[in-house]
Amino acid sequence: MDLEMQSHTRRKRKIKLLAAFFFGLILFVTFFSNTFQQLTYPKVKTITPIFQQLIYPIEGEGKLTPLKIDSIYDGTGWKVAQIEVETGDYVKKGQKLIEFDTTIARHSLLDEEASYKKLSYRRQASCVKKKCTLPHCYTPPPNRSPTTSR
Repeated sequence: MDLEMQSHTRRKRKIKLLAAFFFGLILFVTFFSNTFQQLTYPKVKTITPIFQQLIYPIEGEGKLTPLKIDSIYDGTGWKVAQIEVETGDYVKKGQKLIEFDTTIARHSLLDEEASYKKLSYRRQASCVKKKCTLPHCYTPPPNRSPTTSR
């Protein structure tokens, strides 16, 4: 029985040592796992930011196709005086493409303005003859500059 007791105590001792070693290994790996992980991370250096432009030139060759091609249509019938761009030129938003000859329209506008003045003078003359007091016949008196008293 004595031998059995000794083998039993030896066995208990081995189990205690293995359990202590296992729990010690678990604690070691738990506490130092973050340290091991940090060894695999890349090293990063932080600096204070500064204001600069990023310059990254891109060079290459290729063919550009426009997304949209618009034809210019003139509904007024005016003549084209000058074409400012050629086929294949680069254009920007708001750039003048065509200049029209507006002399006919300008003369027509001047004729209409003269006709309007003539009609307004006739209406005023007829209102003066009739001594009309309606608002469309009223002509305001000329502006007089205020006089200052000294």
